[in-house]
Formats: sequence, C-alpha cells, structure tokens
Amino acid sequence: MTIMMTAEKGSWVFAYGSLMHPPSAYLSVGRTIRPLPATLKGWQRTWNAVTDNSISNTYRCPSCLGVIDKHVAVTNMIPNPDGSIPGACFWVSPEEMAFLTEREQRYNCLEISASNFIFDQELPIAKTLFAWERKIEFCYQQGQCPVIPSDYISSCLHGMQVTWGQAGGQLFAQSTITPEGSL
Repeated sequence: MTIMMTAEKGSWVFAYGSLMHPPSAYLSVGRTIRPLPATLKGWQRTWNAVTDNSISNTYRCPSCLGVIDKHVAVTNMIPNPDGSIPGACFWVSPEEMAFLTEREQRYNCLEISASNFIFDQELPIAKTLFAWERKIEFCYQQGQCPVIPSDYISSCLHGMQVTWGQAGGQLFAQSTITPEGSL
C-alpha cells in the first residue's frame, strides 16, 4: 500500500508495508530508492488485507521456495482519527509510478491532504496526496485463516529500520493493529 504525493514531473510515494523495504521497492520501480521518514496522521496500519493465494498465486515466498497455498495477510491502512502510520516516502518518475500502479491494483485510490503528514524534512510536494486503500473484496472475511509470511514481516521491519533507524521495528509494532479475530 502506498500514498502518492503528486508533483509536476513525478511523484512522492508514501509506503507503509513491504514497499518500505528497498529491495521490494527496487522490484517495483527498477532502481534503488532513498527512503525518507514520514508519518501519516488519521490512519492506522492493519493486517486486514488478504489474498486467497490458493486461487491467485500472487504471493510468492522465497524462503518457502514457491507459492503459499493459503490466505495471505498483508498490510493495509484504515481511517482512525487517533492513529498514525510511520512509513517511508521516496520520489518516483511517471514511468515508475505506472509500475507501482500495477503493483497496487487491488487497492482503491484515495485523495489525502498533505497536511495529514509529518515529515522529518521539507519535501517539495503538492497539496493533495493520493492513497491506495485495499478494496473490500481483498480484505479479511469471516472464516478465513490467513497467514502472515515471515518474509513479508521481515521486509516491513527492515524497511522501517532503513528509514527510521533502530527504533523502526518498535514504531512498526506500535502503529500496527490486528483486526479482532482475524489472525
């Protein structure tokens, strides 16, 4: 899941899941990124995004040597007036944004004001930001028993540490909720 900050000849992207991990971002945009710390206010990171991998085979687990034949949970964001999501932002070209749009095809695009973000440094961004929130048909449904692949958790934690330093893992844990009864 990403948040886009539009600009004239490219976009700033806010990442809060596996896209924070530089190797994962490299697979999506084709280059090494330099993530910068950013926090989105009024939202909460959660594990309610689910893929039925027995049908779609979209999540491949490198350490499992193949596809996980189960429902797989990944991060999503949900509105929460008291919440905040520490994450990473980085610049992408229009061509790279096209690759990210393909990657995030199971999400709805939302507009979010730049005033909802806290940045550690000044960034040249537009007033409107665009976010992808997981489509409801790809969220947890009663009766599913999704797994969270350890590779995915490691990618998220490593991305937070690259961006936020040693406190990254703790920030990730503190800002992420598990929907009641889902995992």
